[in-house]
Amino acid sequence: MEKQTVGVHMMPLLKRSCLMLFALLATFHPTPSRANDSVAHLGAGGLVLARSADIEMRSEDLYISFDRIHVRYRFFNRSNRDIETLVAFPMPDLKPTHEGNDYSLPTDDPRNFLAFRTTVDGVPVLADLQQKVFALGIDRTDEMIDLALPFAPHLQQTMTALDQLHPDHQKRLQKLGLVKAEYWDVGQGLERHLMPTWTLKSTFYWTQIFPANTEVRIEHEYQPSVGASAMSMIGYAGAEFPSDSEMVKDYCIDEGYFRAARKAQARLAKAGGYMTEKRLEYILETGANWSGPIGDFRLVVDKGSRSNLVSFCGTGLTKFSPTQFEMRRTNYWPSQNLHVLLLEPVMQNQ
Repeated sequence: MEKQTVGVHMMPLLKRSCLMLFALLATFHPTPSRANDSVAHLGAGGLVLARSADIEMRSEDLYISFDRIHVRYRFFNRSNRDIETLVAFPMPDLKPTHEGNDYSLPTDDPRNFLAFRTTVDGVPVLADLQQKVFALGIDRTDEMIDLALPFAPHLQQTMTALDQLHPDHQKRLQKLGLVKAEYWDVGQGLERHLMPTWTLKSTFYWTQIFPANTEVRIEHEYQPSVGASAMSMIGYAGAEFPSDSEMVKDYCIDEGYFRAARKAQARLAKAGGYMTEKRLEYILETGANWSGPIGDFRLVVDKGSRSNLVSFCGTGLTKFSPTQFEMRRTNYWPSQNLHVLLLEPVMQNQ
């Protein structure tokens, strides 16, 4: 195993927590692109903890921005014995971008592509990384290792390595459903290239000891996958409020937000600008595998700039800074994932 140091607008919010049984690691799917000039995002969430009736989560402090996700947990082992268990961070599944999965990633690192890092009581964690390659639902990791192929299906270096394989190996990969042949002409005649068709599943994990009758503080952060559209149709001149759209429901967009967007779009248009759109998802809907609800839950969403317009589902939120919104709960059982929409002004001469 490889080791790596891993050091608004307000409407109803019912969210799930971020920990679950390690054996039942969550699956992530990219959100479809909304237009030809769009890229999708991949949802990620928090840590996954093996189920324990003796470990309680005293608090969870979740900070979300479009540049950084930061989570602080306080766990308490209320038993009279030490508990040793697995803790994991499931990364989003990666699929080939040429098959319509036009998603955004913050880094080109084929392993730690969300720049994940974590600490326990202030000490960086040395985590294992497990990566598995699946094609047609079958684990084909060993075949990839035998041929010394890169795992990341979205990187150019992987497609270059496939093209350089011996023809016999190429045929075998095709039979296993790992690749497909595509042909195109870029001015030098018809060319044949192999394209990945597999899915890459990646998980950081480590063994954690929770001492008897002791509190353990775990923090982790990463850069989110952010979906984007070059121009947003929300509030655009002539656009009507799409009351029944999935987007309105996911981000709890109401007519007040739509009017604010329309006003901003009109003001920008006069100055030669427009609103661009960004989207992210935080996976909260993963089962609570500790004892009882989250004692104290705090969510902060940061829109980054005063001029940005943010929309997400939430109740009881307060605006405590020009760009930050806060929600607090006690004895909390979240029940849905968090979707955050950001409209950001852009000037064409920038």
